[in-house]
Amino acid sequence: MAPFFLGQFSIQIQLVNGNIALSMKSLNRNLFLLLAFILSAGVNGQNISFEQITPIAPNYTLIADFEAVRFSDLKFGDIDGDGDEDVVIIGLSGTGDRIAQLYKNDSNFGFRRMWSDSVFIGSSHGTADFSDVDGDNDLDILITGIKAGLQSHPSTNLYFNDGSGNYSRDTSNSFIQVSLSSAAFFDMDGDFDEDVLI
Repeated sequence: MAPFFLGQFSIQIQLVNGNIALSMKSLNRNLFLLLAFILSAGVNGQNISFEQITPIAPNYTLIADFEAVRFSDLKFGDIDGDGDEDVVIIGLSGTGDRIAQLYKNDSNFGFRRMWSDSVFIGSSHGTADFSDVDGDNDLDILITGIKAGLQSHPSTNLYFNDGSGNYSRDTSNSFIQVSLSSAAFFDMDGDFDEDVLI
């Protein structure tokens, strides 16, 4: 009996010494076992037909409509202490704008834009990193990269969290300005505060 095709599955059915032999090239072992069980249930001498059934597409729920970006980075962190993960995204948008956007998780697996992120300098080709820099038990943000409006101008900026997810730019620290970059926070000297490697 010639093989026939069922979606992605190639099935070969043969009579071998009066018994039905089934072979199938597939990664789906469960389907193979199901067909083998059906065929072994006494179908010898009967016509066998299969119908290809198109699977029903899952019902997805859109939980956020983030801006599409490239040359980007994103980090998750609980910016307001409510026990769920919020997200900061930086990158180059489809319109060529460099962005830095903050989205708050509303606990129902939905995100809304925090317009307090207007204080951020939009960046691409860099990194966004959370850390409690000032030891007040909330997540501050360090953003590096090429800054908005300037094609090759590197940028490194730290933003302090007020505890509710509202940020203000730090003007007291003078970081080296970088792009095509990465950063890592850790307590380098054991004094219980966060140092940073850029």
